[in-house]
Amino acid sequence: IVATLTATSFWEGSYGFALSFSYNGFRLSAHDRRKVITVLSIENQEFLIKRIHRQPEIENRFREILVSLGLEAHSNWICLSPKKGQKALTELIEFSSHHKEFLENQGFIIENQLDGDYILAPPSIQLKVKPSNDWFDVGGILKVGDFELPFNVLRHHILENQPDFELPGGKVFRIPEAWFAKYGPMFRHVPTKGPILKMHKSQHILLKELNPEINISPSLSPTVLKLSDEIPNLNGAALRPYQKEGYYWLAAHFKSGNGALLADDMGLGKTLQVIALLKNIYQNNSHYSHYSHLSETKHSGQLRLFEEITENLDEKRNYYPPSMVVAPTSVIHNWEAELRRFAPELKFYSYNGIDRNIIYLKHFPIILTTYGILRNDIDKIENIELGCVILDESQNIKNPRSYNAMAAARLNARHRFCLSGTPVENRPEELWSQMHFLNPYLLGDYHHFNKYYGNAAAGSEELATLKKLTAPYILRRNKNDVLKELPPLNEINLFCDMLPQQEQLYEQEKSKQRNQLLAADSTQPSFRMHVFKALMKLRLLAIDPRMVDAEASSGSGKTMAVTSTLETLISENHKILVFSSFVKYLHILAGWCDAQGIDYRMLTSQTRNRPQVIEEFQRNHSIKVFLISLKAGGVGLNLKEADYVLITDPWWNLSAERQAIDRAYRMGQINSVFVYRFITRQSVEEKIELLKARKSTMSADLLDDSTLTRLIKDLSWKKWFFQK
Repeated sequence: IVATLTATSFWEGSYGFALSFSYNGFRLSAHDRRKVITVLSIENQEFLIKRIHRQPEIENRFREILVSLGLEAHSNWICLSPKKGQKALTELIEFSSHHKEFLENQGFIIENQLDGDYILAPPSIQLKVKPSNDWFDVGGILKVGDFELPFNVLRHHILENQPDFELPGGKVFRIPEAWFAKYGPMFRHVPTKGPILKMHKSQHILLKELNPEINISPSLSPTVLKLSDEIPNLNGAALRPYQKEGYYWLAAHFKSGNGALLADDMGLGKTLQVIALLKNIYQNNSHYSHYSHLSETKHSGQLRLFEEITENLDEKRNYYPPSMVVAPTSVIHNWEAELRRFAPELKFYSYNGIDRNIIYLKHFPIILTTYGILRNDIDKIENIELGCVILDESQNIKNPRSYNAMAAARLNARHRFCLSGTPVENRPEELWSQMHFLNPYLLGDYHHFNKYYGNAAAGSEELATLKKLTAPYILRRNKNDVLKELPPLNEINLFCDMLPQQEQLYEQEKSKQRNQLLAADSTQPSFRMHVFKALMKLRLLAIDPRMVDAEASSGSGKTMAVTSTLETLISENHKILVFSSFVKYLHILAGWCDAQGIDYRMLTSQTRNRPQVIEEFQRNHSIKVFLISLKAGGVGLNLKEADYVLITDPWWNLSAERQAIDRAYRMGQINSVFVYRFITRQSVEEKIELLKARKSTMSADLLDDSTLTRLIKDLSWKKWFFQK
């Protein structure tokens, strides 16, 4: 008896095996229930009648072998499971190729009656990896039956999710489904050069994923400078255990030459960890000791004297180029204060203001500048060799097409680091932009990256792959995980009812905007901006009608709630941070404070004496209220003196809200912190909060959350204006 397993399609889109048995050349289907079969034949011009007696024991043994391999019987055919479509076809072919040799040894004959001349031989890929300085040359051979081809001939098919590959001669090889996930990331991110792939050392995780046994130790380009194994003395400050871990992590990436993103929560001391690294780099650097007496001077006479001194220096003597910190304008003064406090011997130059001098950039170990100055002066700055470039609040380059990102990419630096508590605020492409600055080869071409990851959903395989690729270069610690001694954080949503006249104004505006939108062409590119403006108008009315009309007399339920809360907290001797997205609303609250004789300070983008204003709030116990605009105070502030945070208007961006809270809820806070969000009922604000709650899961997957663009895109505009 011979058992034959025939791969075939039974009806459109359904695939499986037909099992048959041959008795002395007579073949019958396995589902035939006859025990004895009579066959009429002609031999030598005579009729012969043959009786074939079935042997169920032997037939059942064949069936048991198939069942042991995971096949299931379905009427007259056998399959892996009753599936349809391309996935069923792929499973059928993979099963045939994987078990072909075993089944033939057990007495089976494997046949192929599939549409298309599919080859059922088991495929394999043998990789060869050759380290070369900072690169790996990755080659390999694809073996299918008698065919041997360079393995990267599969690149297009895997990237375009095309499983059928035509071999020379017309036979078809179906790419195993597992290969799309296994080799997809490598083909997606690694460029091809002839028969090999040129993989950068920063992409080594791709090789580990393919084969943990592969040797992935390239001869790294050595850094010129040797770091001390000891953490430098930071003027008596003791690093916490997690900060020591962060310092060593930064130092390890410095030694390897790879860029890295320190993404600790706000308030965990990212600046201090970087200062420790910079101090280690420059503490024994004799090149800069010749001008330590110059400090931060800008006098041209001393500069000429300094030029004469440095012209004769041996540049190779323990020399490491100056390092540059690029930060938002609001954060520069914080870097200056931290450097003076923890590393006073590290001289720095603030390349800022209208009297900045490009000559100084070569003569101080630390250069501080802003993203705006970097954009304006990049034509000059890019000609200067830099040691480390540290982008603080690196979400400022999250848009790869922005001037910030393009200017940062042009910097000539040996080492690159990013600092951000919120590196991804809207889309995965924001992570691409920062990783492209840090490790330009890691995530490959932007077009291919955005095509695959751009619309990845929370919990998707795509985001899991992206997280795996970038994990070696991102260190993120949560306050609740590393600061067990932090007091509780209490977050409370306070819902405010509109006053009758305010509600009337709101509903009138809502009806007006609704009618205009119904009359507008929703297919026009400008329609979304029209929706945005309409929502913004409603948002302002929900806060306070005076935001729309300074002469409005209707009053505001929210303003009454905010000022009532302020009165109570001030009477209880608390210090309070009041955040708003709108400077105009801060002025409304400031007017109330003036009328009540309440001492306060205000911080907006127009504040000139920013450091002085911050210090006055921190040190003067009689100043209880600090009015802060999101744009000016969302980052770079350490205001742990406050224990209450009032968020007067909900923000589309969850990360911005967390940043505001972290001004007070940070390392050094000893009091419980209370966060009050003021939300106007039956308004666009309430819907914003509901959407933010629904869409916060991507944050856990890829440090991400939702903002206005995605909110409007994900929710039909009619639901904003028609539904309660």
